[in-house]
Amino acid sequence: KQHFSSFCKSEMKKINISKTISAAEVESVCYELDIRTTISNSLLPSQLYNQKMKDYTVENGKWIIAQQFGIENGVKIDESINEAVKNSHFAFMPKGGVAYPRRHVPGKEMNIYSTLPLTIPSYMPVHVNGHFSLQTEDRRHLSMDEEYENPGYKSLWNLLVMERIVAPSYVTLLEKMKEEISTTGPDSNVQSQL
Repeated sequence: KQHFSSFCKSEMKKINISKTISAAEVESVCYELDIRTTISNSLLPSQLYNQKMKDYTVENGKWIIAQQFGIENGVKIDESINEAVKNSHFAFMPKGGVAYPRRHVPGKEMNIYSTLPLTIPSYMPVHVNGHFSLQTEDRRHLSMDEEYENPGYKSLWNLLVMERIVAPSYVTLLEKMKEEISTTGPDSNVQSQL
């Protein structure tokens, strides 16, 4: 994870210097993350009766996370995106990924994030995160153009992130899960959700 973070920073420098998205190398990473949140009992009124309890730990669970930085060579990047980057109108990182909870709760809605959660469900069994272009009015929705025949660079950017960064990350996650299933045996929860 540290290597991936350092890689992203160095590649963003290349993009900023060259003023082109395709200057960045591509790097993918897939790892498991165990998220635990510790909350002081003073924040939990239902726990106040237990004076012996100093901390209350909530296990949020284990997640499998797959991320990608960069766009594969040979992918055509719309000229309007390149122009926006060249003219410094656009400073988004070509980065995105997916997160799958090990203990998936059927019916639990997964969402799309652009660092913070948006009001958009992912309609997949994973959370999706990417450096998306957001509407300036509320910062809660993706930039989308009304005119589908001639979309602007922000809409094209969001499409590029979904197709060329998030989708390959999802494939990486599925390959990791397939590998786990083949080595440890079938897990009905994993197989049914993916």
